[in-house]
Amino acid sequence: MAEGENEVRWDGLCSRDSTTRETALENIRQIIVRKTECLRLMKETPYRPADGLSNAVSLDGLNKLLAHLLMLSKRCPFKDVREKSDFILKSVQELGIRIPRPLGQGPSRFIPEKEILQVGSEDAQMHTLFADSFAALGRLDNITLVMVFHPQYLESFLKTQHYLLQMDGPLPLHYRHYIGIMAAARHQCSYLVNLHVNDFLHVGGDPKWLNGLENAPQKLQNLGELNKVLAHRPWLITKEHIEGLLKAEEHSWSLAELVHAVVLLTHYHSLASFTFGCGISPEIHCDGGHTFRPPSVSNYCICDITNGNHSMDEMQVNSAGNVSVSDSFFEVEALMEKMKQLQECREEEEASQEEMASRFEIEKRESMFVFSSGLLLGRPWLFFGKSSLSRCRTVD
Repeated sequence: MAEGENEVRWDGLCSRDSTTRETALENIRQIIVRKTECLRLMKETPYRPADGLSNAVSLDGLNKLLAHLLMLSKRCPFKDVREKSDFILKSVQELGIRIPRPLGQGPSRFIPEKEILQVGSEDAQMHTLFADSFAALGRLDNITLVMVFHPQYLESFLKTQHYLLQMDGPLPLHYRHYIGIMAAARHQCSYLVNLHVNDFLHVGGDPKWLNGLENAPQKLQNLGELNKVLAHRPWLITKEHIEGLLKAEEHSWSLAELVHAVVLLTHYHSLASFTFGCGISPEIHCDGGHTFRPPSVSNYCICDITNGNHSMDEMQVNSAGNVSVSDSFFEVEALMEKMKQLQECREEEEASQEEMASRFEIEKRESMFVFSSGLLLGRPWLFFGKSSLSRCRTVD
């Protein structure tokens, strides 16, 4: 049995038929049980040089499945899916495997979670809207949960997304998601980039394209200049930009393809602004939306030492049976202290208004006119300005 997440079929959970959802959930439960048992057997076998890598790959695949289940237990509009997903997670935890926990305080960092409509407490009309969105995307994302404050607008937005990304059109599905990644990355919107990286891979996109625009087809590379100008100075678009793409010989775009691409670019440029303006949090199943780490040292479970999520080097058990955590668990606190010190230094050496305006103009010029095509998997700096890219690299 392959160890990747691709062997799991989530499509059945989007069905409105409860029997179909029940069958799909049972299949998922069986796969997770087999993976759990496989991981346990690998730990019990004598150590061999390749075992460490195999163990890590197995655990990573299982963790991705568990993160997806966590999302379903919190965000699925179907009650039976929420309850069954939560049951599977608890069953895995009882076997000594650490399960993920959601991070953050709801879909938005700016809006208290108690003010946002909770999944499961919506009325019949909103439930239908949630079910339609879930059936189309396989998730109920945070943008939808924030936009629910304006139901009519949300309905139009979801229809637009459906037409652009899933309905018949001149562009293949993986091109559509990749163009969405290009547009969101131009504004450094990691939320949308991560979301569409997952969608891009789900519809069969080539993972190599995510290593940089230079690894994508030349046809998509040619779209880079138009993306840059549309993102920052759309009024500078001229007929030469369009003609250059339509007459690029073997890498040319048809007029229908280009119209679809431009609509996608402008849609995700605008959606990036909405995402930033509403403080949209990472999706539960994406990077930054969940954690497998303990909430505190006092709540640490001794069984975690043996389930492969942490090595013995990271913790020690004293004679009383209590777990003492090494300094690696306090790296975040140390980093926060350094950031605080840096902020204090900046306040002491605060620049004048003229100097700040000068710095802003320099950053703006570099971001506008310096082209960079670096996009690492899950890292949103495709088409970023030179200075922005160098800052990102310093924290890798």
